[in-house]
Amino acid sequence: MALLALTSGVLVATAFHTAQTDAEQIDYRVDAQVAGCDTAEDHRVSQFDELSPEAQEVFLSTLQSNGAYTTTTNPEQFDISSDSDYENYIVYESDCYSLVGYGAGLGSGMPTFVLLLFGVPVTLVLAVLAITSYQYIPSESERS
Repeated sequence: MALLALTSGVLVATAFHTAQTDAEQIDYRVDAQVAGCDTAEDHRVSQFDELSPEAQEVFLSTLQSNGAYTTTTNPEQFDISSDSDYENYIVYESDCYSLVGYGAGLGSGMPTFVLLLFGVPVTLVLAVLAITSYQYIPSESERS
């Protein structure tokens, strides 16, 4: 019983860490804009040099990764969407690029909620059962 409680606790902790990591990931995609940034609204266009070092790193990593990159970094200059394409326009080396970031949606916290609602209580029940079962093991003198 103790081994089952220990296994359950390790699995719950591992699943919680995995769910949290997945919820924090952002998928970025970058595409060159043939028409340039002239058609975009001015407040949505940024010069590469004006971006924070964090935003520059995300943009360059996405550009160098064949246009797709996943990270937990979320620079405040970039608007992230969970359900639609919200393009961030960046002018880099005289070319215009659109960067779209997809973050976790509203349902991303559901696995963590279910895990906490069911996994933790089940682990606690198993631990209590294991502890109480050790208290009722008969001693050598009681077995005779």
